[in-house]
Amino acid sequence: MDSGKDRLFRALAHSTRRRIIEMLAEEGPQTYSSLLRKTGLATGTLNHHLEKVKGGLSSHPILPLSY
Repeated sequence: MDSGKDRLFRALAHSTRRRIIEMLAEEGPQTYSSLLRKTGLATGTLNHHLEKVKGGLSSHPILPLSY
């Protein structure tokens, strides 16, 4: 069975995902374009890592948007 802890550890398993999470924690919500610029990742690569983060962490609404 896939526990929440397993999903969290998988999300944190890659240094790029940890860097994205650190950026969000330190700088607050970011747009996709801002994350692309700051990470220097290709669109597909960033999308892949954000999907992994999304699967391991919970999201919460910020204004009318959800990050």
